[in-house]
Amino acid sequence: MDQPITTTNQLAHCLSLLQAATEPITAAHLAGALSLGGCHESQRRQIRTIIKKLRENGERIAATMQTGYFIAYHDDVWKAYNESRQIEAKTTLSQTHRRNKAIPDKYQDKLFTPGPGHGNL
Repeated sequence: MDQPITTTNQLAHCLSLLQAATEPITAAHLAGALSLGGCHESQRRQIRTIIKKLRENGERIAATMQTGYFIAYHDDVWKAYNESRQIEAKTTLSQTHRRNKAIPDKYQDKLFTPGPGHGNL
């Protein structure tokens, strides 16, 4: 899937909204303020892309599922946010590894079952 196209103006406007905010801002609010088109999921995807680019440019933008995006001005908030992201990533990798390992186990019984044309042993 292609990444949504973002403009420099969108990046700058989003950053200025976050800098001016006194509380976290939801993706829906940011999408409305940036006049992004498309359905809600497309708008959220565009906001995630904008936030990703801002982070790649060194902006310390944190987020929570409950409240939205905010700039982590304090080092301890930024550190805690990144540590939580690392834990989430490790958990996701662990779950993926277990699922991938379980795939062959699920079909082990079929390895020793004679198929059509093999006769009975």
